[in-house]
Amino acid sequence: MKRSNRLIFLIGILLAAVAGVGAFLLLQQPPAKPTTPTTTTVVVAAADIPLGTKIVEGLVTTQEYPIADAPAGGYKQVADVIGQTVRTEVTKGQKITGAVFTAGVGKVTEITPLIKSGKRAMAIRVDQTTGVGTLIKPGDHVDLVVAYNIQLVERTVEGKLENVGEAQKSVKLVLQNLEVLGTLLPPKEQPKGEQQPGATPEPGQQPGAATTLNDQQQIVIVAVTPQGAEVIKFAQAAEPEAAITLILRSVDDYELPDEPTTGIILKIMVDQYGVLPPIIDAQPQPTPRPTPRP
Repeated sequence: MKRSNRLIFLIGILLAAVAGVGAFLLLQQPPAKPTTPTTTTVVVAAADIPLGTKIVEGLVTTQEYPIADAPAGGYKQVADVIGQTVRTEVTKGQKITGAVFTAGVGKVTEITPLIKSGKRAMAIRVDQTTGVGTLIKPGDHVDLVVAYNIQLVERTVEGKLENVGEAQKSVKLVLQNLEVLGTLLPPKEQPKGEQQPGATPEPGQQPGAATTLNDQQQIVIVAVTPQGAEVIKFAQAAEPEAAITLILRSVDDYELPDEPTTGIILKIMVDQYGVLPPIIDAQPQPTPRPTPRP
């Protein structure tokens, strides 16, 4: 064998031995322990978010926080909060938790900071029929409808007021786009065995609400102008001849201008909606004969 070939053969044997020793030493080392994570992802506000705002892309982002600083009920993914409505004002950088979407629901501690300049806070008591099932929440916007039983009167020659026929119904949407600042459910009317409106939902879930029909009532605190406060108080003072109903607006309609409405009386129902008018018996009644004297 030539010297050059013998040298190459010896170098190959040497390299194989070195590789074998390295592999043996590597196998003898204990396995590396898995690294324990020290941080976690938290969804935070990317900008100031006003009360009643629906979360969309760009309003929230994620940041890494030490696990010890992660909030209870927090969210880890932006997708978990998209489409939900905040029930309190949120500041830039604030950690988003379930409480952001339930704050003030069924419990009100302070309203003054939420009242915008030129507005007033006013309470309206509704039930499940007149208050959208008592599912109205802080940050929602509502319209107010009033129904009246109006009794027509006329002044006689002697100056007395006398009723003219039966009371007539009149319905009108009088106030639009009222911001809800808070809601209250009387403690005795809280449904048992169900998730309360103030309960914190699990991350990624919508806030729960009681929907059982049990005649419960709700106090809705709305922001109104001084003129609007007079309108509401007039309707409240006219009860039971007047009835107030709150109707819930879509979160996408908060910026729309007020929509004009005609109001409704029986004549409009008959003329425009085809409601059949009541049948009036116009046949003359026979004149009763006098009873003859014995």
